[in-house]
Amino acid sequence: MGRTILPFSQVVQQEYEGWAKYRRALRREDREAFDSLFGKAKLHVAEAAYASRVSAMEPIFMSMLLELYKAVSRLDRRIEALEREISSRPRESPEASPLETKPDASHELQAEGR
Repeated sequence: MGRTILPFSQVVQQEYEGWAKYRRALRREDREAFDSLFGKAKLHVAEAAYASRVSAMEPIFMSMLLELYKAVSRLDRRIEALEREISSRPRESPEASPLETKPDASHELQAEGR
């Protein structure tokens, strides 16, 4: 009989478990990011299995990179849309600027010696 080939989703899980010591050494927020990255890899198990690479980590890393690239591209498009929206707005007068700061009462009290 031939060898049984594990489904790639199980290969991803085994790789994830193989990084347990590394994960344990991470700070909590980094552990969450680490877990999220492996979750991204699971979105592409069919493609990774089809690639049939010698190293399982190659398609896992590529899947992570692909998902991160897509997220960055979405953010870039959103930033560009917001910049276009802002640049197309009519300019407001400086007196009406929402960024204008008003001194708070504590400065007035200090100036009066209170």
